[in-house]
Amino acid sequence: MNFRALGAAGPLLSEIGLGCSQLGRPLVQRAPADWIRLLHRSFDLGINFYDTAGVYRHGMSERLLGQAFGDRRDKVVICTKAGSLSSPLGGLLEALPTPLQYLRRGLNNARPAKAGSGAHRQDFSPNALTRSVEASLRRLNTDRIDVLLFHSPPPEALENEESMRAMERLTEAGKVGCLGVSAGSLDVARRALALPKISVLQISYSLLEPEAGESVIRQAFGRGVGVIARLVLGRGLLTPKRALSTGPRSLEGKDPARLTKIAEEMAMLADKFGRTLTETAILFALSQHGVTSALIGTNRPSHLEENFAAASAPPLSSDELRRIADILAINSSGAA
Repeated sequence: MNFRALGAAGPLLSEIGLGCSQLGRPLVQRAPADWIRLLHRSFDLGINFYDTAGVYRHGMSERLLGQAFGDRRDKVVICTKAGSLSSPLGGLLEALPTPLQYLRRGLNNARPAKAGSGAHRQDFSPNALTRSVEASLRRLNTDRIDVLLFHSPPPEALENEESMRAMERLTEAGKVGCLGVSAGSLDVARRALALPKISVLQISYSLLEPEAGESVIRQAFGRGVGVIARLVLGRGLLTPKRALSTGPRSLEGKDPARLTKIAEEMAMLADKFGRTLTETAILFALSQHGVTSALIGTNRPSHLEENFAAASAPPLSSDELRRIADILAINSSGAA
């Protein structure tokens, strides 16, 4: 596994980071020990970067990371997020029996997307952010958070000077290392880059969502801001299954038919060059100058091995990158 520095002065991250939103997912039906084995296997493969949030599985994701890496804390880099709130009802729903979990997932996937809707309630006030960080520290069983991100904040949250000062105080106290933003849009990403204390930016970047490449990511690199690319596998569309892992609601503002067409064309291109689609997708994200680490999310050891192998393959050639650009250009009309 290769490593890259997170921005101008951040820690070294593995080129592949593990997205931990699925840790403890009820439908996977794994005991905590099984999840911890998965985390240990990822570490053995060379992954040292783990991305989570207090609302992921209502705190279970952070707790599992704390259990897995309590005895090797200095060897991993943990990123968590603040600003989103878990509801007590959500925690109860996670504890439902398996048949009801399947019914719950079906209802969620069938529900139409609403523009601007979010998965969680949000509170970016100074007190709420401080409480969130303290709770994450307890769940992670650590005295510091290496990377703390504002979790999909609206633009006005980034303009709240009191909230920024609260985060700065946590940094000065040694409880937070790097401070950044997990941006839900290009507009928020650009606003985040204008803030002097922000040193990390997390944003969607993939063969299906390449818009951040030429604008935001290059700008971040020029300012010494580290970039973490998320959704590099397009929520499952850029994998052998080529099916969305979380249903059509995850395509807010996107045309599913158009994205599926791009994925199919990218799969044919990958095959011509003797690659898998997953390999091409991961290497595409890592080919963008300025990307420090590409997040992959999985709950299966076999997928973890496949993703590791893909990241270890030779970089995309100039011919591959040119043909990828051609496919994206042809399919750009009508893009959201």
